[in-house]
Amino acid sequence: MRKFKKWLEHLLKHNTFIQTLYRVIMSAVFKFIGLFIRTDENLVLMNGHGFRYNDSPRAIYEKMAELGMLSKYRVVWALREAEKYEIEGAEKIEIDTPKYFLTALRAKYCRFHTAYTSADDGDLLLLLGGLNAVFLRLHRLGVECATRKT
Repeated sequence: MRKFKKWLEHLLKHNTFIQTLYRVIMSAVFKFIGLFIRTDENLVLMNGHGFRYNDSPRAIYEKMAELGMLSKYRVVWALREAEKYEIEGAEKIEIDTPKYFLTALRAKYCRFHTAYTSADDGDLLLLLGGLNAVFLRLHRLGVECATRKT
């Protein structure tokens, strides 16, 4: 099964026709499923570089903990081999599982290692990995700046 998944990932990354077909079909599927799922205003979905607990998402999470925001927000980390990590105050789910995709549809805020924009209502999370200082503006979370050391 793992070989098939790697082959499929390779095909999706390197074949333009398959990429387009996949995007069109899966976008329609997720838009349809999304009609039946409510957005959780306090749910934050995160993952770091390589789907690990690291990089700027970790710095943001630690800043949220420092500011006492974890009592208000439910943070879910999407990880490879989630059982390997101990993350106090957060849930962990395995990446690329049905639970992951449903959580992604429910989350009001998503923060991944790559650039990403959240909902259409202006909650913008645009952060790129590899920066020494990561500045972030989340209208409803109130975090102004999170930094990490490389």
